[in-house]
Amino acid sequence: MTTAVPTHDRPLAAPGLISYRYKGRYGWVMIGAISADDALQQARRSISEPPRLENLQVWNGQSYEPVIVEAGETEPAL
Repeated sequence: MTTAVPTHDRPLAAPGLISYRYKGRYGWVMIGAISADDALQQARRSISEPPRLENLQVWNGQSYEPVIVEAGETEPAL
């Protein structure tokens, strides 16, 4: 028997955008954006508190994974 994949576990971004999801107070906010910085800006429009990078995940082609800031890089600017 095949089980349906929940909407929050699938990529939903429009073509040309990267699928992100943000863990909000009441569940996942699904986001299509061009970068992690853009995704945090989009999340800000949907939540009442300031967005935090540790709540952001990106679609890697098979599943969502945490957005990691590489050594030497800075966190996305808000």
